[in-house]
Amino acid sequence: SFIVSFVDKQPSGSTIAIGTEINLINRLGKIYPDKNIFELSGATCPVCANMYRTTINDLAYCLENFRDIKPIQVPEKIKVNARIALERMLEVH
Repeated sequence: SFIVSFVDKQPSGSTIAIGTEINLINRLGKIYPDKNIFELSGATCPVCANMYRTTINDLAYCLENFRDIKPIQVPEKIKVNARIALERMLEVH
């Protein structure tokens, strides 16, 4: 959502290099045809297989069984920056 918001705020004719999964880059190119959006060479996953492993059934299972799923323990020094990253990903604009 941060990347989408950033691209949205750029003026028409802007050139924007993005290092992320290729499908988001392609989608942004279709949404903003007036902007030159391209991937950072070598910095992206052409297609991120891990993102496509999660199915609607996996999501349903987690929602139905979340009380039975053991929490993940993250060391405090990692937790601070991880929380910031997660909050940015989940932020709704």
